[in-house]
Amino acid sequence: MFSVVVAALGGGCVAGSDPGDISNDCTQHPAVQHCAGSLCSDAAGRYQFLSTTWRGLGLPNFFPNDQDIGVQRELRRVGQRHRRPVSLNRARDQRPAV
Repeated sequence: MFSVVVAALGGGCVAGSDPGDISNDCTQHPAVQHCAGSLCSDAAGRYQFLSTTWRGLGLPNFFPNDQDIGVQRELRRVGQRHRRPVSLNRARDQRPAV
């Protein structure tokens, strides 16, 4: 999945919410505010990281491979927070999905 997105973008760093907005400076999150009316966001990159989220990940750069690592960390973190407890009743867990 990640490689499909990379190929579509052709390298570089997505600097804003528009996939065509490519920057050659991948040393840090661009933190540029984009507004639509009264709603503003500084989301940037392949996965639209907010600058605050990006800083919290502690990654050294904003290069595409760092963004891949960042999204994997976020998915793991969010998944662990919302993980359901595993049931010891395997028969109940084997029911077909509706």
